[in-house]
Amino acid sequence: MKRFSVGLRDIEQAVLEKTGVNLNLFATKPRFSGIGPKNFVLESSSVWSFKSRGKWATHSGNYRGNWSPYIPRNVILRYSQPGDVVLDQFCGGGTTAVEAKLLGRRCIALDINPIAVDLTRKNLDFTVTTQETLDGTEELYQLFEPSIGVGDARNLEDIADGSVDLICTHPPYADIVRYTDGLEGDLSACNVDRFLEEMQAVADECYRVVKPEGHCAVLIGDMRKKKRVIPLGFRTIELFQRAGFVLKDLIIKRQHNCRTTGFWYTSSVKHNFLLLAQEYLPVFQKTRFDFTGNQSQSAGQFRLRLGTHKVPPPPSEMQCKTTWILPSDDLDAHVDANVMNRYGEGGEILTVDVGLEEAQTQDYPDKEFSLVYATIPVEVSGEELRKLAQDVVSLSEKALTSQGHLVFRVRDFKQGEYTISPALDIWRIPKEKFAIREIVVVAPSEAHERSAANSSLQIVHDHLLVYQKRE
Repeated sequence: MKRFSVGLRDIEQAVLEKTGVNLNLFATKPRFSGIGPKNFVLESSSVWSFKSRGKWATHSGNYRGNWSPYIPRNVILRYSQPGDVVLDQFCGGGTTAVEAKLLGRRCIALDINPIAVDLTRKNLDFTVTTQETLDGTEELYQLFEPSIGVGDARNLEDIADGSVDLICTHPPYADIVRYTDGLEGDLSACNVDRFLEEMQAVADECYRVVKPEGHCAVLIGDMRKKKRVIPLGFRTIELFQRAGFVLKDLIIKRQHNCRTTGFWYTSSVKHNFLLLAQEYLPVFQKTRFDFTGNQSQSAGQFRLRLGTHKVPPPPSEMQCKTTWILPSDDLDAHVDANVMNRYGEGGEILTVDVGLEEAQTQDYPDKEFSLVYATIPVEVSGEELRKLAQDVVSLSEKALTSQGHLVFRVRDFKQGEYTISPALDIWRIPKEKFAIREIVVVAPSEAHERSAANSSLQIVHDHLLVYQKRE
C-alpha cells in the first residue's frame, strides 16, 4: 500500500488556495458573547501569561496565528485613553479592532489581504451599549466604528504624520505561518533576512505616524533552525530603536501550547535543546526626551570575579522550555542547577561574577572548562556593559573546550521611565567566535500584586543568553 506524507505546510497551503486566508476550518464561527472577560485584572509585571485564550465578544481561534485578545486589551488600557487613535496595520481577523471598539478607542485596522479585511468587518458587526470598567462597574463610552481597509504596513500613505496615539500590532514571524497564497507585499512569504529588511520600512512608518509621546507595541517571537535559536525578537526590537523609538517596556508573553511531556521532554534533555515558549512584546515610545541608555551610574567601577564550582546534583526535573518559571525560594539555586547540568560537562565549571573594583579577583585557572557561566546582577549599561561582556568573551575563548558553552545571566532594569535591557545590548558581542544557541527567560512562579494602569510594570524576569563555541 502506498503511503502519503502530509504535513502542516501542505494543509496550510490547501486552505490558502481554497479560502485565500489561513483559517482553522474546524473552529466554530464566532458569536457575540459579552463585552469582556470575567474578573479581568490588568497585568502589572513584565511576564504575561494567559492560560485561557479568551473568547468574549466575537473573538475566536479561527484565524491561524492571531493573538489572544487579552494582549491588546492590556496594551490599549495601559497605553491609551478613551477616544485615542489605535492603529493595527497587520489586523488579520480583527482582534485589536474588536478590543478598540469595546474600549471606546478610534481604530484604524489594515491588512495586506482583502479577505482578512472582510473577516475583520464580519467580526466587528456587533453593537455595544455599555462597557465594563476595571472595577466591574459599567460605563458608557462614546463608541467609534473602526476604519477598516486594505493597506501595506510598509507604506501607510493615507495616514498623516503624528496622528496615531498607539500602535498595537502582531506581524507575522517571517515565514513560520503563511497568511496568503503568494499575495504581493505579504511579509509571511519572506525568509528571515528579507523579512527584517521589510520590517525596517514598517518601523520607519510606525515612527512617522505616531504622535510625539505616543506608543507602539509589537508582538514578535523567535525561530529555530538546526537546534539553534534565530533571535527574530531581538533583531526586530533593534529595527524599531533604529527608527527612533525608545524602549518603554519589554514584556515577555508566555506560550502555553508548547509540548513538554513524553517524547518532547525526553528529546529536549537527550539532544540538549529547549522548546521555544515565549514571545516578546516591546512597547516603544516616540519621545522628545534625550534618552540614550548609554550611561551607567557606576561606570568604570565594575570588575570580573572568577571562581570554579562543581556541577551540583541535577534537579528532579530539568527545564525543557525557553521560559523557566521557578519558585522564588532558592530561585538562583534552581537556575544554576539547570544551567550547570545542561551545559557543564566534566564536573567543574568556571563562574564569572561582576563586582566592584576593590573586590578581590581570583587568578585565572590554567585549565579548560566545558562551561563559563557569567552573571551580571548589577545595573550597568552602555559602553561599560559591552566592555564587561567583551572581557568575558575574551576569557571564554581561552577557557572553554571545543564546543563548550558560554552563558550570560542578565536582568532588565528601569532608567527613569524607560527600560534598559542588557540582553539586547550584548547578545551580538560573542558572535565571531560563538554561535547563539538559546535565549531563556527566567521568572518566579509566584503572582505579583496588581497595579493601576498608570503605574509602571514590575520587571520580574532575567535573560539567559546561551552560546556555543565555534569549532
